[in-house]
Amino acid sequence: MTRNEAKTRKELIDPKLKDAGWFDHDWQIDPEYRITAGRIHFDGKTAKRAKPVYADYLLRYASSKAIAIVEAKAEEKHYLEGERQARDYASKLGLWFAYTTNGHEIEFFNLKAGTQEKVDKFHTPAELWQMYLDEAGLEDDPKNHVALTHDYYDESAIGQRRKPRYYQEKAVNNAIEAILHGRKRVLMTMATGTGKTFTSIQLVYKLWKAKAVKKILFIVDRNLLADQAYSDFDNAMDKDACYRLKPEVKEWPMGRDLYFGIYQSLVGSDDEGNETGRPDRFKEFPPDYFDLIVIDEAHRGARRSQDGKDASSWFRLLEYFDSAIQVGLTATPKRDESNDTYSHFKEPVVTYSLKDGIQDGYLAPYIIKRVTSNIDALGYRPDSNDIVDVRGKQLKVKDYLTPDFERQLSIPQRTRAFAYHLLRHLFSTDPLGKTIVFCLNQEHALDMAKYCREAFVQYKEKYGLSDYRGDYAVRITGADKDNNGKYADLEKFQDLESHQPVIVTTSKLLTTGVDVKNVKNVVIFRNVGSMVEFKQIIGRGTRTYEPQDSRKEKLGFFILEYANYSTQLFNDPEWDDEPQDFQDDGAIVVDEEAPAPEPVEDDEAKEEVPVSQTEKDDETVEAGSGIYVEPDPEKEKQIRYRMSEEFLSGRVVMAAESVALTGPDGKPMTSDEFKLYQSEILKDHIQDKQELNNIWKDVRTRREFEENAPSMGLNIEALTSIFFEKHGVRDVDMYDVLASLLFDEKYLTKEERIQKARELSPDVFALDTQDKEQLLSDVLEVYRDMEYRPLTFTTEFWQIPQMKKYGGFQGIKDIFGGLPETTAFVNGLQNALYDERIAA
Repeated sequence: MTRNEAKTRKELIDPKLKDAGWFDHDWQIDPEYRITAGRIHFDGKTAKRAKPVYADYLLRYASSKAIAIVEAKAEEKHYLEGERQARDYASKLGLWFAYTTNGHEIEFFNLKAGTQEKVDKFHTPAELWQMYLDEAGLEDDPKNHVALTHDYYDESAIGQRRKPRYYQEKAVNNAIEAILHGRKRVLMTMATGTGKTFTSIQLVYKLWKAKAVKKILFIVDRNLLADQAYSDFDNAMDKDACYRLKPEVKEWPMGRDLYFGIYQSLVGSDDEGNETGRPDRFKEFPPDYFDLIVIDEAHRGARRSQDGKDASSWFRLLEYFDSAIQVGLTATPKRDESNDTYSHFKEPVVTYSLKDGIQDGYLAPYIIKRVTSNIDALGYRPDSNDIVDVRGKQLKVKDYLTPDFERQLSIPQRTRAFAYHLLRHLFSTDPLGKTIVFCLNQEHALDMAKYCREAFVQYKEKYGLSDYRGDYAVRITGADKDNNGKYADLEKFQDLESHQPVIVTTSKLLTTGVDVKNVKNVVIFRNVGSMVEFKQIIGRGTRTYEPQDSRKEKLGFFILEYANYSTQLFNDPEWDDEPQDFQDDGAIVVDEEAPAPEPVEDDEAKEEVPVSQTEKDDETVEAGSGIYVEPDPEKEKQIRYRMSEEFLSGRVVMAAESVALTGPDGKPMTSDEFKLYQSEILKDHIQDKQELNNIWKDVRTRREFEENAPSMGLNIEALTSIFFEKHGVRDVDMYDVLASLLFDEKYLTKEERIQKARELSPDVFALDTQDKEQLLSDVLEVYRDMEYRPLTFTTEFWQIPQMKKYGGFQGIKDIFGGLPETTAFVNGLQNALYDERIAA
C-alpha cells in the first residue's frame, strides 16, 4: 500500500532532510509554512476567508534567513507534480532555490540561474548557503554573514507576538543585500497597513546588531509613530543607545546610537507645519554623523526643487546627510506625483501593493457606496434676490454646483442629510463600527460631527441603543488638541476596546499616522484629486482585526463617497487593487414627511460634476508630495455664504444613482454584465430553479448556501442592490431575487408569496387556537419586515422582541404542545412558503 502525502513526508522526506542536516536546530525547518492568510470575501455584512496557501517545507539557513522551498507529493505521484507550486512559492517568497519530491526522486530548481536538475539527496545547509552567496555575488566575510543571518528582534519581551510575514522578510533580506552591495539609496514600497514601520525596525535591528551601521536616524511623520518606534527599540537595544528627538530640548546630545524623531522637529516646524523659529535643526549633527537614515513616508521628503528655490524642506535633510545610507519607506507606487522619490532612491527593492495584500488576506477588502443628494445631482439656484445668510449677506443668484458647496456656499441641511444617511448605513451594518469622515475643512467637520450626534439620538431609540453613553461623534482636527498638545479623543478612538467615539470627523489630520485596525467605514465627503492622498485615506480601513471574540472582528470595510467623485481614481490604470463591489444607495429623506425624489435616469446619474476653478484653487495638493493642503480659514470666511440650519429644511434628500460593480479583474461592470457574471458562478453550483428551490426549502441547506456564497464568489448584497435599482421594491424574498436576476423568472413580493402559499397549503395556515394564529401572524409580519431576508428559524429568531413576548422558544413549544408539534409547524410553513408550485 502506497503512502499518502502525510506519511510520505514523515517516513520518506523527513529522514532525507535529516540526513542533509536540516533537523539539527528547531528553527531550520518551517513545516506547513503559511504563506498567505487566505483572501477575504466580504459582501457588506459577512466575511469569510478562502483557504490559506501553505508550503510543505520552508528551509532556513538561519532563523531570519529563509533559503529554499520543498514541495512534497504522495509517493505514488510523479515527483515533478509539485514543480509549479515549488517554483511559484519560491518566487513569491523571493527565494532562488526549490525542490519537488515524492520521497523517492528529487528535483532541484535554481530560479536565479534558470536551471533544474535531478539530485540524489537534498543539499546541506552549507552547500545551499554557498550557492546563495555565489548567486548573490557576495563574499562570505564575517560582516556580510552577521548582517544577513542575525536573528530578528523578538518582541515577546514587550508583550507582542508579531513575526515577520513572508513579504516583510523578503523586504529586509533584499534591502540588506542591496546595502552590502554598496547601494546607498534603498526604497521599500509597501501598501498602508502592511507593516512598513515593523519591517524597517527589523532591518535596522539586524544591521545595528551586525555592526554594519553604528549611528542611525529614524524619521517618521507623526509623534505617535516616533514614540512607538523609540519604545520598541529601547527595549531591544543597549541601555541609553536610543534617544527621542524632541523640539523643546534646546540641545540634543551626541553619542547615542539610534535617534528617533519626526520630520517637523528636524526641519524646524511643528505637527501642523508651522515654523518654530529654529529651522534645519538636523544641522546640529555633522553631515557624516549618521551611517543610516530611515525615512518613513519617503514620498514627502524626496521632492526636489524644480527651479533651485522650492525644494522640500525635508529634502534638504536628505541632501545634508548625503553620505549616509538612506532607506525610504512609501506606500506610493511610481507615478508623476512620486517621480522625485523614485529618482532619488531608484527602483524599490520590494513592492507589496494593496492588491497583493488583499489577495493574500493580510488587508481587508472593501465595498464602495456612492451617494449624492438632489442638490448635488441637479445643482441649487436661489429663487430670489432676497435670500441672506446667517451674517446678513445677500446670496448671489447663480447656479451652485458640488464644487461650490462648503467653499462658496455652506448649506447645513446638506451636511445634515448626509449625516443621517451615514447613521442609516451604520445601523444597517454595525452601529458601533468605527468610522472616519474626511470633510472639506475644519468647519465642515464640526457640522458633520454635530449632525451625526443628532441623528444618533433618533436612531439609538429606534434600534435599542439607548444605554450608549459618551460622545458618539467628535471632530478631530489640528484645532482639537488639549492643553498638553495631545488629541484625547484620538487616543480613545484608537483604543480597540472602546466605542467612544464611534465616528470621528476630520479634514486632513487623520489621512496618515492613524492605525486603527477596527475602522469599518471610511467616508470621503470632499473630492480627492491626488492618488497619493487617496491611497492614504483608503489605507485607514485596510487593516484587519481578528480578536478572540469573533463578534468584534473586522475583515472588510466600506468606502462611502458623499457627493464627490474621488473613487474615479479606481479607474486609474495605475490603481493596484480590486474593490469587492460598488454600490449606489437609494433615496433617504431627512424629513420623514417629505416625499422621496424620482429616481435619476442612468445617463443623468453617470454625468460627472465639472471641477470649477474655485475648487482647483482652494483644494490644492502640495507639489510632488500629494498631501492635501487645507484652504485658509480666513479666505473661506471671505468667499463663503453660510446659510441657517433651517434653510432648505426637508428639501435635501439622497438621490438614487446607477449601480457600478466590480468584476473579478477589478474593472467596473455594468449591472447586466455583473448579473451575467454572477449567474455563471451560480450555475456552476446550481443547475436550475428547481435545485435552488430544494436548497431554499431546507433551513440547513439554505444556511450552508448563504455561508458559502462569498467563497463561491457570489455577492448577494450586490445582487439585491441591482434588483432594487431595476424594480424599486424591497419586500421580496432572496429566493425571488436570485430566480429573477439569474434565471429570468418573474418575481413575487413577500405578501404575494404568502397569499399563494395560503391557497396551495391551506392546512398549514388553518390553526386550531387563537394563540397559534397570533404567533403565525407575528412570524409572517417579521418575515415581511426583513426586506430581502428569507424566513429562517434560528436561535436568534426566537430571541427577537416579537418572539420573546411568547416566552422565547420554550413558550412557543408550550403553545404547540411540544417539540415535535413545533417542528412540524416550522417545517410546514417553510415548505408552504417555498413550494415549487408557487409562481408569479
